[in-house]
Amino acid sequence: MLQIPFEDTLLGRENTMKTQKCLVRRWIRPYFSELICPTITQYDCMIVMQQVWLKAHHLRGRTLVALLGLLERYITYYGGNITLKSVKKLARENIHDTGVKALHDFEYEKLVFSCTDPTLKSILLCGLHAGLRKGEVFGLMVEDVSGKCLLVKRSYDGPTKNGKSRVIPMTKALKDSLNNQIKGREPQEKVFKVFDPNRALKLLCYKARIRQITFHQLRHSCATNLLNKGCSIKQVQEILGHAKPSTTMDVYWSSIIPNLNINSYF
Repeated sequence: MLQIPFEDTLLGRENTMKTQKCLVRRWIRPYFSELICPTITQYDCMIVMQQVWLKAHHLRGRTLVALLGLLERYITYYGGNITLKSVKKLARENIHDTGVKALHDFEYEKLVFSCTDPTLKSILLCGLHAGLRKGEVFGLMVEDVSGKCLLVKRSYDGPTKNGKSRVIPMTKALKDSLNNQIKGREPQEKVFKVFDPNRALKLLCYKARIRQITFHQLRHSCATNLLNKGCSIKQVQEILGHAKPSTTMDVYWSSIIPNLNINSYF
């Protein structure tokens, strides 16, 4: 009986599965045959990581950690018995945390002022004022824009990243912008047609004469701004849709420490 290929057993959101399948086919299968999985050792994995993935191809630390997690499952699936805890520890040493890239106040003002397209401005405000992920913006339906709150129930290709819905209070600017987008439309209609906003954002940053950012960095800007204005980690976690407060803390703490007024506590 033929065994189902390991990558076809992966579960999750469509984009996540697509990325994981690509990693397995590009970086695992060429170096680890199914037939030798029962005999593979931690040392074998460490050599491939250091000499091939890291030295020859310069893969980033976070990619290495993701690959090793997949490799561990891949080896187990094909009859091996291995844990790669020490190898993962080495991979994590190659993660250089430079902090999140968030907009400064003057950059935010120039970006919004330079955007003359009402639809693009609404999309930008979903990131800047509500911290939505790109997929969540394009998953919004007319019925999700209700009163003073925004209901985030889905991504454009499935459920949200943590599989849960969340309710986000809207700023007046975001509420007015979205209401203009949905006026006279059906409740089950998508608010926005799907496209890649990063291309438009690149041109807009050039027009506004600010540094280049991606749409996801609008989300970072929202979180950093909320924390700097006094929102708690728990509140920001709920707005962003992180599964745990520790995720919010790990990602954003280093970006708010420089703005901490220590004298106010003494």
